[in-house]
Amino acid sequence: MTKRIMSLCALAIAAVFAFAFKAEPAKVFADQQFYLTPGGDRNDPLDFVALTTQNCPSTGAVCAIDVFNADVYTLAEAIAAGNSAWAGQPKVNQAALETDMAAAVAAIPDPYTAPSGRVISKRN
Repeated sequence: MTKRIMSLCALAIAAVFAFAFKAEPAKVFADQQFYLTPGGDRNDPLDFVALTTQNCPSTGAVCAIDVFNADVYTLAEAIAAGNSAWAGQPKVNQAALETDMAAAVAAIPDPYTAPSGRVISKRN
């Protein structure tokens, strides 16, 4: 009987510890970085180049973006969208990324981290 009670107590304690110490969810970081060429249109995928060094002028506009691989056109997606030259470029003309960039321009923090995990840099 004592062994049975001890076993039940150990099981109850294990269950308490299993739920008491939940791990923090992993933070999501972007996969690729792109720089908006000076004078470029933030909604034109061809105006972005792969980021090597970031030099953002004081324009208050979008300067650089850190996006996920899913935010970059594959060749098949670029052809389906009507421009094969967009392959390897960020989907800045798609609603989700376009919305995050608009929110970044309107927000004060720089760089701005969108709820999606994308990071948009601008210089005020």
